[in-house]
Amino acid sequence: MSDLAARAQGAQDPLFSLIISTLGPAEDLIQCLSSIMAQTLDSYEVIVVDQNETDHVRAITDAFATSGKVRYTRSGVGLSRGRNAGLTLARGRIVGFPDDDCYYPATLLQDIRERFARYGDVSGICVRCIDHLGHDSAGRSDRRGGLITKRNVWRRAVSVGMFLDVAPVRQAGGFDESIGLGSNTPYLSGEETDLLLRIVREGHRIIYDPLLHVFHPPNPQIITSKHIKRSYAYGMGKGLLLRRHEYKNHHVALHVLKPVIGALLAAAKGDLALARLRLRRAKGRYDGWKSYLPESLNRR
Repeated sequence: MSDLAARAQGAQDPLFSLIISTLGPAEDLIQCLSSIMAQTLDSYEVIVVDQNETDHVRAITDAFATSGKVRYTRSGVGLSRGRNAGLTLARGRIVGFPDDDCYYPATLLQDIRERFARYGDVSGICVRCIDHLGHDSAGRSDRRGGLITKRNVWRRAVSVGMFLDVAPVRQAGGFDESIGLGSNTPYLSGEETDLLLRIVREGHRIIYDPLLHVFHPPNPQIITSKHIKRSYAYGMGKGLLLRRHEYKNHHVALHVLKPVIGALLAAAKGDLALARLRLRRAKGRYDGWKSYLPESLNRR
C-alpha cells in the first residue's frame, strides 16, 4: 500500500471513509461531525450508522447535508454490526471508526495520509486516544511507536484511533459481530483487537504512531455498580481473544494477575470501588479465557 495516497489523487472516491456507529442520545455527535468537517484534508466521507428507533440522529446528519460529505444509514443493534454495515458502503481506501463522542484535531487526516506515505508498505496507522488535557482516555497507551504485534497490540490500538486499508479489513471479514457493545453475548469488548490480530496474522504491517491522537472524553471518575458489571464483560472479551489467538499460558496469567495487583493497590489506598472493579475485570478475563466457545464465537 505504499502508493495509497498517490492512487487517491484525482480519483472521484474519497481517500477516507469514517464510519460512526451510534446508539442512544448522540449528544456529542454534532461536535464529532464538526471536527471532521474542519479537517485540512478534504478527501473523506462520513458514514453515520444509526441504530436508534427514533429520528434524532437523522436530524443531526441532515444539518450537515449541504457539505455533501455525510451519508446516513441504519443497522441492527451492535457496535460491530453497525461498523460492518458502514464498511459495505465505504468508498474510501482508508477506513476509520470514530465514536460519536470523539473528535479529531484539524490536521489528523492530513497527518495520517502523510504517515502512510512515510512508512511505505503498511496496511494501517493507529494513534493514541487522549482527553482534552492530553491524558490517556482509553486505557494506558504505549509512548513508543512501531509495528503492532500480537504482544503489544493491547497498548497500541483502540478502535477510534485505527485507520486501516479497507482491502485487508474486508478480506478479514470485518468485525466479528459476536464481540463488542450491543452484541448480545458476554463479550463486550475486543472487537477491534480481534480484527487487527487477524489482519496482522495474514502478514500485513500496521504501525502505531503515538505522536498523533484522537480526542475522547475520559472514563468517569465515580465508579458505580454499572461500571463494575461492565468491567467484567469487558474482561470477558479480552479473555476470549487470549484463547482465540492462542496466547501462551504465561501471557494469559500476566493479563489476569495485573488487575489483581491493581486491586490490591487500590484497596491499600482505601479505594474499595476501584478495587472491586479491577477484581471483576480480572475474573472476566479468566472466565472469558476458560469458557467453552461455540464455533461461531471461535473463528480462527
